Amino acid sequence: MSGKRVLIIDDDPKICEVLQGILVQAGYEAESVDAPPDTVASLLVKQYDVLTVDLKMPEMDGTDVAELARELDSRVPIVVISGFLTPGVKERFREMGIRHFVAKPFRAKEIISVLEEAMAGVDPLQN
Repeated sequence: MSGKRVLIIDDDPKICEVLQGILVQAGYEAESVDAPPDTVASLLVKQYDVLTVDLKMPEMDGTDVAELARELDSRVPIVVISGFLTPGVKERFREMGIRHFVAKPFRAKEIISVLEEAMAGVDPLQN
């Protein structure tokens, strides 16, 4: 999956660092922003194959970021990575067309698998 571009959006710099390490080791080009408003600049300047979005962040939460990303590029797959994935939260994201979720704490293999599914357009609700 070499060369695929991933934007990591999480307010925790440690999570950004860990995810970036996992993804680079797996052959992805990974960038991160730990201040959600910076997401706007990143999305306007570059194109990504997939985004990872944390749910609970100051200033803009994950749903705000996902809505913004959808406005800028409705086709980019989004994977929500959070420790707060309740059925209600997942339903809110599903209403935006987001079907891929990873609970924190996560495993490297799980992240890669879900990113691959998201980029391939696989709907986990259909499996």
